[in-house]
This record gives sequence, structure tokens and C-alpha cells, in this order.
Amino acid sequence: MNWLAHVYLAEPDIEARLGNLLADLVKGPDRRNMTAAFTRGMRLP
Repeated sequence: MNWLAHVYLAEPDIEARLGNLLADLVKGPDRRNMTAAFTRGMRLP
């Protein structure tokens, strides 16, 4: 899936969209420091 599709399919919240885009780049303990919206975005396919 390309980056534009990630943004299109994500929630209309900026942090959720960032979480959807950057899920592969945020690893390990850094994930625990993210906001709830960012975490929701990471969990979306």
C-alpha cells in the first residue's frame, strides 16, 4: 500500500494519520510515549 492510501484510509485526525504513516518507523519503547490518537493510527491496517 502506498503512503497516500495510508493517509486516505486513516482517521481524519492529524495524529492518527501520522501514526498510520509512521507505524513502521516507531519501534519498541518509543511506542509507549505516543498519544492515544497516534496509537490508534498505528493499529489501523
